[in-house]
Amino acid sequence: MNLCARHCLALSFVVISSLYGTDFTMGDNADSNDYTTYISSRNGREMFALPDSDNNSLIWNRKDSLIGLNDNLDIAGGYGDLSAALNNTLDFQDYCDPVYFLYGGYSERQVAIYNTLKISGGEIKQAVYGGHGLIAAEGNKVLISGGVFEKPEIYGGRSFRRNAADNIVDINKGAEFKQSAQIYGGHSIGGNAEYNAVSIRKESGIKDGSRIVGGESQEGSAKGNEVDIDTDAFDAKVGIYGGISNDGEAKANKVTINDGTFKPGSPIIGGRVGLSLLDATNNTITINGGIFKEPQIIAGESTKGSAAGNTLNLNGGTFERTCGYVCRKVQGRLCRK
Repeated sequence: MNLCARHCLALSFVVISSLYGTDFTMGDNADSNDYTTYISSRNGREMFALPDSDNNSLIWNRKDSLIGLNDNLDIAGGYGDLSAALNNTLDFQDYCDPVYFLYGGYSERQVAIYNTLKISGGEIKQAVYGGHGLIAAEGNKVLISGGVFEKPEIYGGRSFRRNAADNIVDINKGAEFKQSAQIYGGHSIGGNAEYNAVSIRKESGIKDGSRIVGGESQEGSAKGNEVDIDTDAFDAKVGIYGGISNDGEAKANKVTINDGTFKPGSPIIGGRVGLSLLDATNNTITINGGIFKEPQIIAGESTKGSAAGNTLNLNGGTFERTCGYVCRKVQGRLCRK
């Protein structure tokens, strides 16, 4: 081992500051002098966040409790009140106590862009976000390969005023969900949800009653969002939506299913328009495999507008008690009798 390597190991819990942000590892060797400066109170809970709002890297892998902290702990790779949260990473590997909220990057009043949250262990009581921004959330990621989720809410990116775009949730294996999950590639209140994606592979741990959405907008449109399910360990009653818009259009959203078992009462919808008079167009569902029990599979759906140009591709799979038809507002449909 060379001298540089020895120093890097010895200083694994020491903060390294630079023009490009802060690198910090919360390991078992870190004492209170190393981390108390990064703790602040927010909404009745304590938050651990690195001092800069951009270009931070935080690794959390600690078996002992932090001295002086209560159980209501949130952790953010990067946090900004008036500033944007840009290009931060939180790698949450383990902790002896449950935590409440995890953020790759969190901005109270600005944008959250290109942040990443990795979860491979530990216990989370509430929601996790790749990026959480008041103005916009773009290019953020949540990568899950483990961990225990008490009340799982998972957002690749969430925005309140403008767009949630190009955000990703990838659930690869090993996660344990204690109850039904709400999973969104991207979610926006006031803007559009565009080109977000959710991918669920291998052993996902998804429970009955879960909702998996590529991208959802309350007041804008949902465009180009995707959900990809590829795991034979999937066995649940779930709702799967490529894109949802309550007050806009749903266009060019996709759902692809390669494997899994879907219990009765599992709607699988490519693109859905809820309350508006706008249309659901050019949405696609592709099914290459899986078992579907009394399925309700709809490529495009609009409650008040029209549905046109939507496509349902059935390349494989086993379907129990099905019928198929096309109507004015619901197009490309395979439903139960």
